[in-house]
Amino acid sequence: KLKLRSFISAFEGCLDPLKKYPDGITKNSSMEEVYNRYGLNKENQELVGHVLALHQNDEYLNQPCYKTLERIQLYKDSLMLHGKSPYIYPLYGLGELPQAFTRISAVFGGTYMLNKPVNRIEMGEDGKVCQVVFADETYKTKIVIGDPSYFPDRVKKVRSVVRCICLLNHPVTAIAPSMSAQIIIPASQVGRKSDIYVSVISSDFNICPPNMFVAIVASIV
Repeated sequence: KLKLRSFISAFEGCLDPLKKYPDGITKNSSMEEVYNRYGLNKENQELVGHVLALHQNDEYLNQPCYKTLERIQLYKDSLMLHGKSPYIYPLYGLGELPQAFTRISAVFGGTYMLNKPVNRIEMGEDGKVCQVVFADETYKTKIVIGDPSYFPDRVKKVRSVVRCICLLNHPVTAIAPSMSAQIIIPASQVGRKSDIYVSVISSDFNICPPNMFVAIVASIV
């Protein structure tokens, strides 16, 4: 614990351009070098890399440390902002997110269309998107955010997400007294290449009947 505390204290505010990294460490030093410098054991490394920084595997160990430090800072900022947990979840489920987006879009003069088939997405001479063509309309744009199915010639499938949704009639005892939680199982502890995420959500979020729970188990294969 003392070594972990020393590590966190040493990099407190290090993303501030006016603050220097500890001696012997630069923003491009690997995370493995940083861990070795502060003598963090395997358990502490998994806590930092997989719970705080939310890396899905150990590839980050050989990457520049500033990427992980940015993730840790985001976790800390979110925890300070929201209190007991760095995570937030919308009432009535994730379906509220696109609804909120469309409402904000309308407030700022945006246009949104439902069930509108897209004929094609056209690119300019610079290789960047320039317009979206529908059956009878064309919209010019600089940015398109869409499902990969809209860009079949520009995406390549490399992995898949496996997900299991469980309906429970009892709380998860391991997280008591909390009724909802995010559980992260590091890949190395279960002989996998990617971490397993378990989101436990209670009826307090109005996504299931009273005294019921939803547990979503997900990983990458």
